[in-house]
Amino acid sequence: MPDTKTEYFKMYLDSAMRVTQWRQSVNNFYMTVNAAFFPFLAITINKLTNGSKWGEHFLVLIMISAAVMIYLNFFWLRQIFYYRALNAAKFSVISAFENHDTGSFFSDEWRQLESDHKISQLTLLEQSSPFLFILMHVLLFFWALFSFQ
Repeated sequence: MPDTKTEYFKMYLDSAMRVTQWRQSVNNFYMTVNAAFFPFLAITINKLTNGSKWGEHFLVLIMISAAVMIYLNFFWLRQIFYYRALNAAKFSVISAFENHDTGSFFSDEWRQLESDHKISQLTLLEQSSPFLFILMHVLLFFWALFSFQ
């Protein structure tokens, strides 16, 4: 008969891995949305530079789109923090279980990674993407704002 604690440990470990997969899916979604914005921006700027009679309307469209993208990227950043906290909580429980029952494989692995200063946490790398997109969209917003004549 299988050990119930071991089965729960396996299920909990599997749920922690699923959170990591969800986190990656969320990141892929937001990267795709941000990447899809560039063709829209290129078409809109092309219309502006070709002397379209709707020029000021295109600038307003750029400003509105940039504002929406800023909001979207702030929301992405909040989700990164949420998934970070959720993963930390899950691995804290896993670590406590390990230390009590099975040995400290995950804890030892994490200590080893932290001791290697060349390795940075994934969350720190993840956070840089929304910040860079936010900066780009803020600059775009102000470019459009100051382009009114």
